[in-house]
Amino acid sequence: MYPFEDYSDPLIPQRVKLMRKSKKLTQYDIADAIASSQAKVSRAEKGYEKYDKDDVENAKAALDIADMPISDYGFKIFKKRLYHWRNLYRNKQTEEAAELQKELANLIKIEPYNMELPTLYRLFKTSLLLAERNFEAAKEVLDTVKESLKTMSEECLYFYNSRMGVFHAMQRRHEEAIVYFKKAIEISKRSDTFWSIDDEILQYNTAISYTELDAPTRAIVAISKIKRTKFEHRASSYNLGIDITLAINCYKKGIYDEAEEILLDCLLKAQGLGDKHFIGLTLINLGMTHRYAGNWEKAIKYFNQALDILDKGTYHHAWALYMKMRCQVETEKLFDLERELIQTKKSLEGYDDYTILLETLRYIIYLNRNISRYNINAVEYIENTAIPYFIENSNSLEAIECYKLLERHYLRTNKLKQSLKANRAMFEISERMA
Repeated sequence: MYPFEDYSDPLIPQRVKLMRKSKKLTQYDIADAIASSQAKVSRAEKGYEKYDKDDVENAKAALDIADMPISDYGFKIFKKRLYHWRNLYRNKQTEEAAELQKELANLIKIEPYNMELPTLYRLFKTSLLLAERNFEAAKEVLDTVKESLKTMSEECLYFYNSRMGVFHAMQRRHEEAIVYFKKAIEISKRSDTFWSIDDEILQYNTAISYTELDAPTRAIVAISKIKRTKFEHRASSYNLGIDITLAINCYKKGIYDEAEEILLDCLLKAQGLGDKHFIGLTLINLGMTHRYAGNWEKAIKYFNQALDILDKGTYHHAWALYMKMRCQVETEKLFDLERELIQTKKSLEGYDDYTILLETLRYIIYLNRNISRYNINAVEYIENTAIPYFIENSNSLEAIECYKLLERHYLRTNKLKQSLKANRAMFEISERMA
């Protein structure tokens, strides 16, 4: 028996009727279940009579929804349990969350007389699937939800658009993600139904997508909306993620002092937590801040510290190594650096994340040394492979640096047309970032 039910709810007979018809049962079947007559069932369904407590429970048992809510009061209690489940897995209380999920999974049984609770359950479940990077299963659930889009409550629409945004963002389709995030934000603006933490996470996800699209101004705007309020329940790692994202967009905008200040504070917090991932991430971005500010020695120092923290063979280790050696191009003898690069490539054979980055470094060194027999290959590789790779991986600043190198090479070799083309490409990237 479901313990939180209002048996006097006048809509219960109508919900029994909906479920009865969906299961192709007759009024006589319900009459048998409640040990009464077909006439009573008919009167109840027409609104002339109510079911008592025993009638309701017996009818629910016959309809295979014995443990599910059927009254408005029952719906409210179950919705609270849904949000409690969502908060359990959000707070990484996995055992409790898994236990409660077994009960909540039965919510799909209450369709068609209630569509909101099963929809919310599916949307919250999507978050778990996305966290597991199970995109195929997540898409299947979202497609199921989409079928009821026209009749969906605003609350469900909010979470649907938010989850669709995350679904696209996690597959690096950030323009599509932002479309869905904006729809969710619009719903939030006209409603007071949603918790502030959900809006905060929505703005953070929006900022991440703008960051990945190299649109720093818009990312900073999204983060500023988060910064207006403080929440005690924020996890420290979540705070670090917000602040590091803000710093990244500051140095992309050329606001180097503020970026450094934010990142130094993040470094202290990450060290206090003993969080290796965030320590490494903060050190990389301190290096990036100084790299684009032209402080090569300082940048190299931070990249070396990051390389000591990060695991070899990881994506972030590859970028830290590239950036360190890219700064060395500006500060060290290129012949010695070329030999160091050869040794580095040998030690990293089999790690795919390094291939394009190390090959790019080789050709950058050739162009800087102005080795004529390699110049054509170097220009072709940097223009057709390296620059698209940097743009795809949200580092338009590095793409601009490559175009600057190409521009200098073209000017040195009196190829003015190609020089103007490189300059125009730099301008277009800068405009897009702005």
